[in-house]
This record gives sequence, structure tokens and C-alpha cells, in this order.
Amino acid sequence: MNDKAISYGELKLTNSSEGCMDIEIDWQDPYYPGTQGPLNIMLGCNYRGNNGVGKTCKLISKGKELRSVTTNNNECQIQAISIGKISGVSHQSFPEVCMRVTEGGEEKYTGITCRLQVYKLESSY
Repeated sequence: MNDKAISYGELKLTNSSEGCMDIEIDWQDPYYPGTQGPLNIMLGCNYRGNNGVGKTCKLISKGKELRSVTTNNNECQIQAISIGKISGVSHQSFPEVCMRVTEGGEEKYTGITCRLQVYKLESSY
């Protein structure tokens, strides 16, 4: 809080998730962010694989590609990006958020880790 990221730890996706998750935010604090809202829901993911092998990682929300990274390094990382916003006390769902990974022409469903963060949006002048 206090304008800093609220981290809920890493979410390690399993083979059965096929790289996808449904995220629910049940925000019950009536005082934060108060009238300064909304809150920005951010998600960043990474994949660890083989070094020197071409890989592409895509973060997708509700079928729409948010960001894509291509690399030959052992790690393919997508920096935190907004998947939506919430205003004040609310319960909202962000379904079908996926990290799609292709390494050496083959889809990968393990080795994917994601981190959820909540930020207070800054006012722009």
C-alpha cells in the first residue's frame, strides 16, 4: 500500500492449466484508494527454458494479445502490464488470462510463473 505494489507472490502454472488462469479480485478496503482510485491490476509472467533455443512468449487476456516477447535466452519475460482496473470496494473477475509459450516450435505449459500486483493509478497533469 502507500502507492507501492501489493504483491501476492508468484503463481506457478501447472501443465493442467495450459498456461491460463482466471483471476478474481475481491477488494474490501473502503479507505484505499478512496477517492484517488481506480486501482490498476497488473500481471507479469516469465518462462524458464533452454538457453540458445528460440522462444516466443505472449500474454493474452480474453483472447487479445497484450504483449509478446521473442528471445533465444533461457528466460522469456513479460514485464507487468495492466489487465484491468477496479474502483473501490468491488469483486471483479479477469477470466482467461494466459501466458502462451512456444519454444523450438513446441508449445510449453510448465515452467511458467506469474506475479500479480495492484497499483494505485497516478494522476496525470
